[in-house]
Formats: sequence, structure tokens, C-alpha cells
Amino acid sequence: MDAPAARGLRLDQSQILTIASPRGDEPILVTPLRGWRRALGTLVVEGARPDDLGDRRLDLASDFGRQLSDGIENVQLLEEMLRQRRLLEDTFNSLLDLVVVTDREHRVVQMNDAFAMRLGRARAELLERPLAELVGADLAGWAATADADLAAERVRALEHPGLGGSFVVTMTPLINADDEPVGIVLVARDVTRQTRLEAEREALRARLAQSEK
Repeated sequence: MDAPAARGLRLDQSQILTIASPRGDEPILVTPLRGWRRALGTLVVEGARPDDLGDRRLDLASDFGRQLSDGIENVQLLEEMLRQRRLLEDTFNSLLDLVVVTDREHRVVQMNDAFAMRLGRARAELLERPLAELVGADLAGWAATADADLAAERVRALEHPGLGGSFVVTMTPLINADDEPVGIVLVARDVTRQTRLEAEREALRARLAQSEK
């Protein structure tokens, strides 16, 4: 015979079960705990007197089971959301590219660790600051052109002494679930090494061409 807790997982509402004990058969109250997606468990109340287990008490137990199930599932959903958020943050901060997000007023609302480390400052010091203050007026002014064309992704290559190198910067409008613009996302890929190697190759080709003349 299945244990009462296991039997409760298959129930739709509270029931009275009888279990054998050294004192003889005893009634127990079993209430299933069911979430929206799956069974969550069973509430088992032992030692109840038979006169405590009328229909009204069963209805109350079922109502309590539903409320308890809702609470358990809400906690589980919150834990899952927090886990997914931590995963997204870890992924965001694992990117080698510099990423910064602004609001409609071009104030910084988010960034990854690579961006903060490149500036040599704590993230808390950079939040809510104007983008121009962190990346310069030229790059911030170019990013502000997203306001004129919210559907366009734009790419630009530039030297940026403040960030310490050569970058290919991608600017993408940030659109919310209502399809409304709420800011921009800038992603800067450091191509300093590739740029330097290409310059060295060009210089070598020029020297070879000169020597052949």
C-alpha cells in the first residue's frame, strides 16, 4: 500500500484515509498540494478525531491546500527567476566586448564588467552618469543619432584614447515589450591588436614595393 503522502499526490482534493497502527485503524487527513504545472507535495494531518473530519473541514483543508500550493509555487517561480537573472548577469559580465546601456536621456543604466574595468572605476560610480561623461562627446553624440532612426543598427570604427584602443562600435536601439524605444545599447569590440597588425602588414608591403623599384 502506498504511503499517505504518495497517495495524496494523486488526489484532487482533501480526503480522509485510514492507516493501520498499533492502536488500530486511525483516520488521517490528506491534502494534495498542486501547482499550476506539477504536484508539489502532500499535507498529512495525523491524530484528528473522527468528528473533526466532516465535509466542512475537508473543504477548509482543500482551500488551505490551494493557498499553500500557491505560496510554494510563487516561491519556486521567484527562485527560478532569480536563477535566470543570475545566469543572464553572469553571461553579460563574461563578454569581452565593452557593453553599456543608456536610457532615453542618454544616462547609463547598465554596463558589463569589461566596460567598468576599462574605465578603471566601480560600476556603482558609473551608473546614472551621462554617456558623454564616460565615452566622450564624439561617441555619445553619434550614439544620440539613434533617436532619429530607432530601427537602425549602426556600426562605426574609431580610435578612442579614453577607452585605450581601437574599437568597432555597434549601436542598437533598446526597444521594450511594447515596441517603444527606451534607450540604446553600445557594444565596443577592441580591435587594437588587429589594427596594429594590419598597419604593420601595410608598412611591410610598402617597404617591399619600394625595394623592388
